[in-house]
Amino acid sequence: MKMLALPESGIRSSIKKHNSDLDLFCDWVEASAVFSDDPISMSDVVDVLLENTVYEDQDFAEEFVSSAWAVLRARFQQLGNPLGLVVTNTRLSRSGGNAWTAEPAYAFCLYMACLSYLYPNALANLADASAQGELFEKVAVESLTQAFPGWEVRRLGWSPDNPQKLIKIVGALTSDLREVPGAEVSTHVDNYSKELGLDVLLFRKFKDENASFPVIMMQCASGKNWPGKRKTPDLSIWRKIISFNSNPIKGIVIPYAFADDNSFRRESTTVEGLFLDRYRLLSPSGTTAWVSDELKKEILNFLAPRVPVLPTSAVSV
Repeated sequence: MKMLALPESGIRSSIKKHNSDLDLFCDWVEASAVFSDDPISMSDVVDVLLENTVYEDQDFAEEFVSSAWAVLRARFQQLGNPLGLVVTNTRLSRSGGNAWTAEPAYAFCLYMACLSYLYPNALANLADASAQGELFEKVAVESLTQAFPGWEVRRLGWSPDNPQKLIKIVGALTSDLREVPGAEVSTHVDNYSKELGLDVLLFRKFKDENASFPVIMMQCASGKNWPGKRKTPDLSIWRKIISFNSNPIKGIVIPYAFADDNSFRRESTTVEGLFLDRYRLLSPSGTTAWVSDELKKEILNFLAPRVPVLPTSAVSV
């Protein structure tokens, strides 16, 4: 059988202490289960670690792999066991013969983990920041539409297929939010301004013509540089562009995940708003069956030439 190759970084020699990055390790095992056709056993994974001298002691390696197994079980349950993925105490497999193509959004997010963290060097020639960013924004819009029924969800992020400049829409945007222009619109919005970090806008109006209704301003960060975008969109700037009668909240959505709640809390703290990781994004309504046929087709077209060249490694059985 074949698994994906060990990640290019984050898997470190562990003799008396587990030194590998559990986040990356879990993504590696999960991506192997999704993109490979064969089931994966815990002993398979332990053998890989021993063969690559990451561990010398089998029992100690099994302890680390068991931690990852528990994380994966929780992830699959949150998504309603996509692709029929089943985790037993010793085995991880797909039931029903479902291929990754049956869950394009899920596969896309895992591919982004491969591209950004697991194999950035091997996949560098396939990186296309514009295309992946555009697709990720579309995934976010459809997910947020499911998560916030009755809200208006708009994609505002600039891209080749959505090349609108902020100066062209800021007036209509202000009006739709029932607000008035800020005192420094011209200072912060010019002919070169794109979206100022506002990729997706959500709001829930009432039947009157007044402001002071919930508004969420979201950043969609699909690249490895997402930590540097946690403070965008910058509400201190947006409050100078639009004179909000009540403050909006901000948020960020990423295709990545964390192996424990402490990591999630640590990484989300500086957002000071709504934080959507991979599994919140993919389970907006308790199921993964929310992606439109059109978006599925776009994702499959994007992944079709990329998934077959993911680095693999033979595993002896």
